[in-house]
Amino acid sequence: MVRIFISYRRDDSAGQAGRLYDHLSKRFGQRAVFRDLDAIPPGVDFVATIQRAVGSCDVLLALIGKTWLTNTDAEGNRRLENPQDFVRLEIAAALDRNVAVIPVLANSATMPGEQQLPPQLAPLARRNAHELSERRWQYDVDQLESVIGNLPRRRPGGGNAAGWGPNATERRVSRRALLVGAGGIVTVGGVALLLPRRVQPTVATAPPVPPVGGIPASAATATATKLPLEPSRGAAVGTTVVPPVATTPPAKTPVITSPSPVLTPLAITMRDSAIGLAPTSVKAGMVTFTIKNNGPSAHQAQVSGEGVTKLSEKLQAQESDSFTLGLKPGTYTLICVVPGHQQSGMKATLTVV
Repeated sequence: MVRIFISYRRDDSAGQAGRLYDHLSKRFGQRAVFRDLDAIPPGVDFVATIQRAVGSCDVLLALIGKTWLTNTDAEGNRRLENPQDFVRLEIAAALDRNVAVIPVLANSATMPGEQQLPPQLAPLARRNAHELSERRWQYDVDQLESVIGNLPRRRPGGGNAAGWGPNATERRVSRRALLVGAGGIVTVGGVALLLPRRVQPTVATAPPVPPVGGIPASAATATATKLPLEPSRGAAVGTTVVPPVATTPPAKTPVITSPSPVLTPLAITMRDSAIGLAPTSVKAGMVTFTIKNNGPSAHQAQVSGEGVTKLSEKLQAQESDSFTLGLKPGTYTLICVVPGHQQSGMKATLTVV
């Protein structure tokens, strides 16, 4: 069973979190989805339960709305800067434990840049995001469920108050062989194999040889073994030589290989106050982005659109970065996320047909 943790901020995306929880519960079951309001019993340590639940999950969905990044507390301090902030604790725990983290953008939110996040959450900016839009909610949720369903399952240790983790009846099969009688059971990589019983070979007993010409069988055998050998063949003279049977080697099974996907190259040149694309329109499919910073200032590119958000490495002068994305038809926006650079003209549009 896949385990899903929904991380969200109540005053930022509580409505979307509730709707998403309902959809995922129908698809994967209520016990597979963890959300703070419904999964933590009264009187249980909230922080400890969250840490155990995050450590037990297969994927954490970081629901990001328009105010997720800038949300402040009563004193006006940004919540993400507080080391005890629950959202920060949830995402940091997942990143530390190598849990799959999917940023989910709601309410037309954009993916935050690495420099906008606390150091513990900086790797979040390098995760591909999934967009949830109101006008195509069902389609976007279906796509997200498909991604979750294909994720590899983790085997975390221990349970928690929410009922996550292996239960008391789960046991690991010993890796040693378990012999049963003359046969046996052996586990290889956790898979039990039934070994056949060892059968002793049966030696066939030849029927008695009848007398030959009045000579006892034993004497006839002795006489036959004393026949001279033909020097050229090594067979007894007077015996029938059976020629070897010609065998045809088995035909080789042709190996069918799948063609490699076609990768469309796209060159992005970043200069102070401009972003250049070559070409500006590509076909839908796998597109390899090669980004080069030709300006004297540091730049960081972000590609977004049609449910895809990808952030490049922060590039100093003359540095490069590359990555490959699967793009469907639509319009994609490329900007520099360094503060002030987009406003100075570092923005471009890519059309995918």
